[in-house]
Formats: sequence, structure tokens, C-alpha cells
Amino acid sequence: MHIENTPLQAGDGNPDLRTIDPASPDRPVVLMTFSGGGSRAAALAESVLRELSQTSYAASDGPHVLTEDVKLISSVSGGSVTAAWFGLRRGPGHWDGDLDGLRNDFLTKDNMAALELDAASEIVKVPPLTVDGVARLLAAGLGTDRAHGSATSPRRRAPNQGAITVRGCRRG
Repeated sequence: MHIENTPLQAGDGNPDLRTIDPASPDRPVVLMTFSGGGSRAAALAESVLRELSQTSYAASDGPHVLTEDVKLISSVSGGSVTAAWFGLRRGPGHWDGDLDGLRNDFLTKDNMAALELDAASEIVKVPPLTVDGVARLLAAGLGTDRAHGSATSPRRRAPNQGAITVRGCRRG
């Protein structure tokens, strides 16, 4: 999906493309609010939208599902994740807003673990701690602290330079 934000001419405002008028007189207008509360709020909002997307009705212009008639969603915090997802992905042929994608790509993932791993990988660039990895640490100028059974940085290091400590356990 590509969304383009085109610049406005000086003095021009954004055209108002919103309407909460029903598509036809015999169709409902659905206005929703999604509360905050992190991933639980996002999951609740997703479940409500999923039920609406599976609830069909007949109108003078044919069969419809209730998510076709959602005209406005007001949301905060976790509920905004689902509202944004739904708003960007809903459309003809996808009146459910690709809620399966939201569930698979966000709601059922352990996002905190992924964020922690991403953050840690940017902060600590240490080779894998295999025999070769430890050999590379030692070859990089690290000494051995025999009292603690660990490889540590040499005592003489530049000011403001951190020390790397690799702790291991001895067998037997």
C-alpha cells in the first residue's frame, strides 16, 4: 500500500473527504470508540471489528457486512493500533481491514522480546560466545581474570572506555 502526502498550495486547506452520511437510507452508520490499554485494548478492538466483519445484512443495494458502514473510529493508545490498521487496510474487497494480518503480525507476536533483541543487538556488538568467539575477544586485547574465571578488559584502557566482561562457568 502506498500513501502519498502531497504538498498543499499556500493558503489551501485539506479537502474534507469525510462524511458520516449512510451509503443509502436503509444502511446504518457505525461510529466506534476504542479505549487504551496496550495490546489488550488492541486485541479487544480487533475482536469487535472481526465480529462486525462477519455480521451481514441485506439492504436495497444488496448484501453488506457491518464494517462497510464504519464511518468514524475515535481511539486512544492501544485501541489506536487497531483503528489505524483497520483504517489503512479496509476497502472494497477487504471490508474486514485485513484483521488476520493484524492478529498475525502484531497481536500474537511477542513484540517486547523482538524490541528488546533489536535494542540489545544495536547496543552490544559481541561475537557469538563459542570457542572461536572467546578466542576473538582474547585476540582483541582482552586479558584473563583468573580469580573470577572471566575474560576482562586490560586494566590500562583509555578514559571513558567501557570494560567488557564475559563470565563463564567451569566444569568439573
